[in-house]
Amino acid sequence: IIILAENVVISILCVDDEPFVLEILKKFFERESGFSVKTCLNATDAIRHLNAQWFDVVIADFGLPDRDGIQLLRETRCMGFSGLFIIITGKHRAHVAIDALNNGADYYVQKGAGIVNDIDSLITFIKEGVGKIRADSILRERENLYRSIIENQSDLICRFLPDGEIRFVNDSFVNVIGNGKREVIGDNFISLIPEGEHKKILAQIDNLSPSKPGIVLKHAIKKWDGKSILVEWSYQTIFNADGNIVEGQATGREIPVVGQDNEPITSKSIEDAVS
Repeated sequence: IIILAENVVISILCVDDEPFVLEILKKFFERESGFSVKTCLNATDAIRHLNAQWFDVVIADFGLPDRDGIQLLRETRCMGFSGLFIIITGKHRAHVAIDALNNGADYYVQKGAGIVNDIDSLITFIKEGVGKIRADSILRERENLYRSIIENQSDLICRFLPDGEIRFVNDSFVNVIGNGKREVIGDNFISLIPEGEHKKILAQIDNLSPSKPGIVLKHAIKKWDGKSILVEWSYQTIFNADGNIVEGQATGREIPVVGQDNEPITSKSIEDAVS
């Protein structure tokens, strides 16, 4: 369960053509700290409010005068509203509740005494639901930021499985190694290392452990055109609870090799370049 901070305000839009129902909802929610409630009498005004400001929750009666609550639900989802949507149904209208849930509603309450009886459960549901939505949003923002940083990183970045299968590469890796094509995904990272370097490089990677998960190595890598470039690689490995490698990441920066423009990179040229 995700708990919201005490100073967080949850904004709610209540839509019902009966002012008395709106008064009850506003009274019950605002007796709790951390709730801000706005009300309106029809779906048209609800859309106007949603276009003007963000709401965490919409609570709408099914029987609105200008369109029913499910139509409003569909319209708000098409607008991109990703908050909680709660339908108020009349008594003995279970099919409305089912239709609402099938169309993307998150919860429903019955009109009349049902609203009063369910208010505490509704408040708990809203707090937990909004908490999860906000936490998911923060996570997505962080992931997008991380991806943006990685994608725009000038260093070559490649993530691969223990057998060398490439799972992710950034734009720099694609542009330098893959000639701008992402077909390198699924290829084998180890196979891109010239054969003469395989044994030495793999031995050093295999020696990594949870207590020493990283190492810096200088070795060549083959480009899309068959030529090789010399790169300083920072290897980082991720281990599972059993101490086995589950994924590796290589971050590299090309090392210019003077006088080697038209010659293949070899073990000797590597030693000369870094000595």
